[in-house]
Amino acid sequence: MGFVTELDLKFFPDEAFESIHGLSSPERIAVSVRNCLRLLMMGYTVEWHELVIPEVFRAVFVERNPHFLKWMRQEFQHGFNYLLKQLQFIAPLEKNHLAQIDLYMSNCLSYFPFADPSPYESITIPQFIDQTWQGIEYKIKPIELTNGAHHETDRVFAYGLEPLFFTKAKSHLIFMGTTYPAGQGFLTQIQNNFKGFESVGKDLYRTGRNKIHTWLEQQSDAVHVCGTSLGGALSLLLAIDQGNFNLARIDALNPPGLHDAKNKSQFDHWDSLSRKPQVVVQIQGDDPVSTFGIWKSDWTLLRVIPPPEKKGPNGFWDHALNYAGIKGTEITELNPLTENEARKKRNFWLFSMGRLFIYAILKFYASLIRPA
Repeated sequence: MGFVTELDLKFFPDEAFESIHGLSSPERIAVSVRNCLRLLMMGYTVEWHELVIPEVFRAVFVERNPHFLKWMRQEFQHGFNYLLKQLQFIAPLEKNHLAQIDLYMSNCLSYFPFADPSPYESITIPQFIDQTWQGIEYKIKPIELTNGAHHETDRVFAYGLEPLFFTKAKSHLIFMGTTYPAGQGFLTQIQNNFKGFESVGKDLYRTGRNKIHTWLEQQSDAVHVCGTSLGGALSLLLAIDQGNFNLARIDALNPPGLHDAKNKSQFDHWDSLSRKPQVVVQIQGDDPVSTFGIWKSDWTLLRVIPPPEKKGPNGFWDHALNYAGIKGTEITELNPLTENEARKKRNFWLFSMGRLFIYAILKFYASLIRPA
């Protein structure tokens, strides 16, 4: 796989940020949510500093704001609706078009858990069925990955999306990436990120494994799995553990690779699987997270480079943004074995030893400082 994207997929009709000047506080929150999704889904812009307002700062760093999250879920729906309108008018639909759409849609879905999806709401998502694009309504099933969290805010969830009416539609399983400091499960996720000498997210996968397995058994068709960052790592752990469990495809956006251990993980059955799903890993620009860990030799590893004006100024932005929908983005395939060879020293000193040191500090805080 290697091509330059030809479609300009937009999450909203207008790329420019909406002004918040003169608006009341609730209106500022609604506009800021749309602007935030513009930034995530449509590429970097110098207007991002307009998001630095007290309401957004408080919702991201201090405490969860139900109104902020409700607006985010509504704007996700508006974005998927607008995307469906665009897809229905793309003709003829060529192979590279479908490849780009698959990457972009998976990335959009990977961000959806940050809106705290509710089991009391549904979400309509575009899907290509019977040679046409259709809006498929899904019910949302939270799947808790934690077990016995001491604080309600420490619980971490994956989300199963099950089609409500259309039996031909695929189900989706979305693993949540590391959230913002005020988000659900932040401390638990951070600890899972930095536990040295094992794959990122392995503790969460271990405690949630049976619940994931139960949900997968209930699905009538092959399931699409996706996630970003930590969520991508969890998607990869599912692939190597239960890849022959009727999984249609695994999409991981900017994930860390697997831990390079001499003794294979108890969950790593990849080499012995009789049937394997397609695993597609996206490494965007100078993303720092996906420079660690190793990849399986038969995974599809893609480097995603957007046009210069849409690319973030550093690796932090490359990790956070969704570049796959931007016209003119270069997508090239990398050799997993070559990548693995180039990162051996980095994996030992930073991915193993460095994470172990940070984990000890986090454990000290969580066990002693935080309770006090």
